[in-house]
Amino acid sequence: MSKQIKDFENYYISEDGVVTNAKGKVMKLFKNPDGYMCLCLYQDSKRSHKRVCRLVAESYIPNPENKPVVNHKNSIRDDDRTANLEWATVKENVVHGVENNIDARRWAAVITKDQAHQICELLQDGLRFKDVAELLDVPKETISHISRGRTWKEISAQYNIPPKHSRVSIRTAEWVLTELSNGASYNDILHSSTNSRLTYNLIKLIDEGRVYRELIRTFNG
Repeated sequence: MSKQIKDFENYYISEDGVVTNAKGKVMKLFKNPDGYMCLCLYQDSKRSHKRVCRLVAESYIPNPENKPVVNHKNSIRDDDRTANLEWATVKENVVHGVENNIDARRWAAVITKDQAHQICELLQDGLRFKDVAELLDVPKETISHISRGRTWKEISAQYNIPPKHSRVSIRTAEWVLTELSNGASYNDILHSSTNSRLTYNLIKLIDEGRVYRELIRTFNG
């Protein structure tokens, strides 16, 4: 049985990574240059590039520790069965890659391909450079270079990364925290917001105090 994909009410995904639309049509997938199965989903006329492994993990695998990376246990990147996926920290993912000799030529780089994808996913969700740097423990300058296509351009080109000036502002984050303190749910906030960059995932990160941390002290004070 398939589950509705979070933030995309017209799409469903099975435990084996099969994606269908509301009419039951199986969506066409494609393999990106790094070997991951991907597809494009649409919501409110806006397109989002998604990796199937992450959609499966978010739908079927609990993540109580809020680990940011989806790891393929058998190192086969197009095997997106639930049984083959697990949540991991960036360090755990890198260690797994080293032990299995995945992309061995790139391990000496400042960041890995998986980290570059994770950075782009978070930027696509509207996070600031500062918050992405804190979440993934990478230099802010590295994130800036990726956002501008100076490094890992082949990866950033696969994502819809908004310009810096159009990302979710601190004022919007304050509004989100105010709404949360008044008892609003994530979906309530998402539906009442006029900011198209505000996503369910970003609201969750704000609520958990993992981004816009400078505001948490104010609201908890």
